[in-house]
Amino acid sequence: MVVTIDGPVASGKTSVARAIAHQLSWFCMLSGYLYRAVTYALMQQYPHADFHHFVVSDEDMRAILHRLVYQCDAQAKITILYQGVDITVHLKGAAIDQCVSLVSKQQVVRLHLVDIQRHVALQHDNIIVEGRDCGTVVFPDASCKIFLTADPVTRARRWQEDQKRRGVDLSLDECVRFITERDMRDEHRALSPLKIPADAWVLDTTHDTFEEVVARIMHELRARRVTSL
Repeated sequence: MVVTIDGPVASGKTSVARAIAHQLSWFCMLSGYLYRAVTYALMQQYPHADFHHFVVSDEDMRAILHRLVYQCDAQAKITILYQGVDITVHLKGAAIDQCVSLVSKQQVVRLHLVDIQRHVALQHDNIIVEGRDCGTVVFPDASCKIFLTADPVTRARRWQEDQKRRGVDLSLDECVRFITERDMRDEHRALSPLKIPADAWVLDTTHDTFEEVVARIMHELRARRVTSL
């Protein structure tokens, strides 16, 4: 069974997906981390590239994917290895934040990673998948689709706190600008734009705590008898 959790940047989908997977003892796949891992690998391979114009080749993608290993333990802790080295800690850096949407909009990247996500899902009976196009493109027939959202200022504050935990101090205005620009890129890219699946349960988390969001989703999954399997 596949449950998708989509949403814009800083909507809380990554943390929520992990928490839900942990409570259900399901496998958790964070598609955003896959795109970040590819971006990290490309930045290592081409440190001086201008990613506004850089085009990933099929050969580069195949080489990178052969060197990437995605792992998830019983607590839904995600680890990604590149060439045998754990790179997970590097995937939330500011440089990745700036470049990942430029890399992920490229057709060759998306097509390869869609195949990877579907392949991983086939290896697990039950899986929570988080991303931006999981319910619309990657798993259009998912058993349950959830779309998390919140108003831009709330998401900007969350992203600001996330950056502060990494030692990066940004003003709220800077964070709102980042969120707005990222939303524009995600919603208007030609391939797999961010949009709400027609059959998704939309959950606005603007006024909810993390614990409340997780509780609401668990309640919904039980109501749909998803957790009884």
